Amino acid sequence: MKTKRSLLLPTVQAVLLALLTGCASVDLATVETPKPALLAFADAAFYGERPAIPQAEELLWLTAAQQAAFLAFLNDPALQTQPVNARVFAYLEQFTAGFNYQGDTLSASDGFARNAGNCMSLALMTTALADLAGVHIGYQLLDDVPVFEYRGTIVQKGYHVRSILYANKERARFEDGIFVYSAGIKVDYFKSEQERFVANLSRAAFIAMYYSNIASDAIATQDYNKAYWYARESLVHAPQNPAAINMLAVISNRNGDAGRAEALYRFGIAHADEKLSLLKNYHSLLQSQGRMAEALQIAAQLERMDDPSPFHWVQLARTAADAKEFEAAIRYYRRALALAPYMHEAYLELAKSQHEAGLHNAAISSLSKAIENVYRPGTRKLYKAKLYSLMNAAAK
Repeated sequence: MKTKRSLLLPTVQAVLLALLTGCASVDLATVETPKPALLAFADAAFYGERPAIPQAEELLWLTAAQQAAFLAFLNDPALQTQPVNARVFAYLEQFTAGFNYQGDTLSASDGFARNAGNCMSLALMTTALADLAGVHIGYQLLDDVPVFEYRGTIVQKGYHVRSILYANKERARFEDGIFVYSAGIKVDYFKSEQERFVANLSRAAFIAMYYSNIASDAIATQDYNKAYWYARESLVHAPQNPAAINMLAVISNRNGDAGRAEALYRFGIAHADEKLSLLKNYHSLLQSQGRMAEALQIAAQLERMDDPSPFHWVQLARTAADAKEFEAAIRYYRRALALAPYMHEAYLELAKSQHEAGLHNAAISSLSKAIENVYRPGTRKLYKAKLYSLMNAAAK
């Protein structure tokens, strides 16, 4: 699309990477792992009355005026030499000149009405037009420059989705449960050199992401009633959607039902293809309950996984430090700082672990780095006092 890409990557599937909550202990023997059929229908009474939730057809609905404007363009005699998917793209390109790629997740009709919306909104708009034109559409999930955002006690990671308008259904083949087409037009922002393909998405998985996105935003604002029902709606469309399972666990935990949260984490880890966020939040749950041996087992599993989030490595480091596994803590803090060398808090905590491990000179060096990267005068003064104490201890 001939529009400027937003500098802030719109969140499509916001993943909860770190949750800092404390819970009561749970006896593992009493926790029943839910059956797949029960996941989408957990105890609704616990979360309140179901709010009005738009169904999939409502997300793709266009007003009569919007349909008429598009069909007039599509059937323009002057454009009939162009393939139909190219005409759909041309309409979007013309319509979205000056499109505001803000972070809101809007339905197709609202996206056209406001000339705005995130990449999920653009994909819904594209789908609505493709359906009207009889064009086959596909979806791809992409991971671009990692964007991590703290919202209260939640860390969200943004992904990116794009749609593809295909020219010829007859040239499709069926692979791994989805249709793969030989040619198509990508509908997206300007292509990034750093984007990474994650997965092809079915239409059901794409629609499920809409509900997951709304649920994630509701968790960030502590609207757990809305978050629960939207996460549950996501599972109706994609029964093993890891983001939705993860969010149901988070919501259960924050509502004081740690047993249900743990059961959901364990189910998701056992069945979902993407386990990273589930493992991280389960690790946080175990750590908050003081179950350090189990938390360290999850930490060891996480260490073998690729994760560009510095917060994840800091969390693992804290678990190791609490268990007095200082060599592991030092290793995790260094991984966090390799990703985010500006994190003065990580330098400070690294220095503490190095000091506990008897690496006094290394601790002094790390604390000096913390001072270099801190901007608040009060914090810098505190760090300098700690550095002075370390230097005195090393001199003795």
